[in-house]
Amino acid sequence: MDVVMLGGTDAGKTTYLSLMYRWLGEGVGGFSCRAADPYAHQTLTDTGRSVLAGAYPRKTTAPEVHDLVLRYQDQDVLPFRWRDHRGKALTETRASNADVGQLQEDLRAADGIMLFAEAPELLAAGQSRLVRSMTTAVVRALGEREGRRTPLVIALTKFDLVEGRGSSVMERLKEPFAGLAEQAGANPNVRGAFVPLVCGPRPSNVQIPALWLLNSGLISRAERAAADADEALRRGIAAAGQDTLLDRVLSWLDSSKSWRRISEEALEEARAEHARLQPLLTPADRLDGLLRNVDSF
Repeated sequence: MDVVMLGGTDAGKTTYLSLMYRWLGEGVGGFSCRAADPYAHQTLTDTGRSVLAGAYPRKTTAPEVHDLVLRYQDQDVLPFRWRDHRGKALTETRASNADVGQLQEDLRAADGIMLFAEAPELLAAGQSRLVRSMTTAVVRALGEREGRRTPLVIALTKFDLVEGRGSSVMERLKEPFAGLAEQAGANPNVRGAFVPLVCGPRPSNVQIPALWLLNSGLISRAERAAADADEALRRGIAAAGQDTLLDRVLSWLDSSKSWRRISEEALEEARAEHARLQPLLTPADRLDGLLRNVDSF
């Protein structure tokens, strides 16, 4: 699974990633996260620890890509790649066609999309140029994804700096994304969520965006395994229907596969796919429970 983050330089993407990794590293509802690279694991862990102590990471200008794996009850269930897209094509007026094209390609290829917007800035300025650029790019990409399941998270960062936390404040924060939410809501393959986010010494909701995105990836993986198992079973049954003594003899004489052997291999493939499916079912159900109260669209 490939997740793409988009947002401005000060939106808190790097801080979020380190806190998310720290939070899931300690475990949430039986789920945890681990980096494939030991150095990345140590760096993310240390940065998350520093944020909890009040020291924020420096702004980064280079793209970051981390290969991670979601675990459930100490078992690997879903490898995923977390990609911080700097989005130069969104913010620079002189962005090249190559920058714009790469952004759209990244969004089309992504299995999950997370947008970052600063809540205080949204309340002060509404739909800024950055927000308009992000929503336009995502709407275009969603229209080009040809029915692929797509989880989408709009993270409203620095929510602790917002005065008042009532429903009216949340409605104002959602307004700049109304067009995107409407487009996503009309697409049966898109599941979106608004998440007010605090990334600091007293973090709030840091686990929700990642689990929202990964839940969709987990369901997609389970659906593929179930579909592959059904297809292999169908082929196995069809091949078994053509199994005859004459076919076995002729296959033995010309050293080719008999229909019986084809059936056995297909049925073995179906059993293997079912074996891959079973460990995904419980964590998928568990994630659904953990995310039941998320503000979704």
